[in-house]
Amino acid sequence: MTDREKEIVVDGDEPAEPETGVCPECLGTGVIVEPAPGGGAGYARPCDCMRGLIHSDPLSAAGVPDHYRHCTLGSFKIIKGADASLGRSKKVAEEFAALYPNVSIGLLFSGPPGVGKTHLAAGIANKLIKDAKARCLFVDFSDVLLSIRNSFNDPDTSEESLLRPLREAEVLFIDDLGSMKISDWALDMLSNVINSRYKYGRILVATTNFPDTASSAKAQTLEDRIGHRLRSRLFEMCKTVYMAGKDFRKHMQDRPIEKGL
Repeated sequence: MTDREKEIVVDGDEPAEPETGVCPECLGTGVIVEPAPGGGAGYARPCDCMRGLIHSDPLSAAGVPDHYRHCTLGSFKIIKGADASLGRSKKVAEEFAALYPNVSIGLLFSGPPGVGKTHLAAGIANKLIKDAKARCLFVDFSDVLLSIRNSFNDPDTSEESLLRPLREAEVLFIDDLGSMKISDWALDMLSNVINSRYKYGRILVATTNFPDTASSAKAQTLEDRIGHRLRSRLFEMCKTVYMAGKDFRKHMQDRPIEKGL
């Protein structure tokens, strides 16, 4: 195992064996970056291997997890007695999606688990993909790091091929930012993506469970997780949308076990 692999081994697991059947054009990323006429940053387009999937299920092609593909901004319901911040957050999300592409900054949804941050992010992705035909990419950054780790055993896949779609997507969604303990190497990967998007004015929408102010001496902030420099950059790139309230998932404990009931 190389030094780079050791830095991001999770729970002592060894890197997984590389998968087979990877598209030789996009190296499994689903994205091709075309050079811009006359130079410049270029632009991303779906690889031909993804075209059938994009037409049949554009949310799947964008990487929106199965559990959140049904999420729309309209389906974000606010129960009686919920914290007022949830209503404000939904309004911000709706305004952002309605204004796109006439937006200059993205959004960072910040709040405890279970308040609906990922629902709103997925709802925005849903609307931008279907109505604005935006080229979106939805990722959990810990999954990206694991994919890079696994690529070390695959000579046909590189860090660049995995990071490039994140840099080049028209709108990038990063879920659970700061959720995993991040090494210096992983921080470099995150910096590479965010700074590139900042440089070329590309929109970022992210969610995080970590606040900007610690509630106790032991609590960590987003800055503790990703560093002062990147948190400062996100202040410039994204409007922070603070969400508060009880964990919605606790209200789901009385659901019937049988599917469809």
